Amino acid sequence: MTASGILLILGFVIFAALMVTRKLPTLLALPLMALWIAIVSGVSFTDWLNEILVKGSTKLGSSISLVIFGSMFAKIIQKTGISDAISQ
Repeated sequence: MTASGILLILGFVIFAALMVTRKLPTLLALPLMALWIAIVSGVSFTDWLNEILVKGSTKLGSSISLVIFGSMFAKIIQKTGISDAISQ
């Protein structure tokens, strides 16, 4: 395995561990992980910014909004006690 492959795996493991231990929010960790992968792969910052961050976020916009509204709806269900009534 090459040095860049080891760095990619090491970076992924570090970012995943930070997300799992809740030391770094996922919304911040994922773009940082994309930046790390681009740096290790040799992609320039402007290409990363234009191709990955901007175009990627527009492609994932509907999915991101569904996740955000779904989590808000789940929190409402939890606070109103509906989830407790369903589980009984």
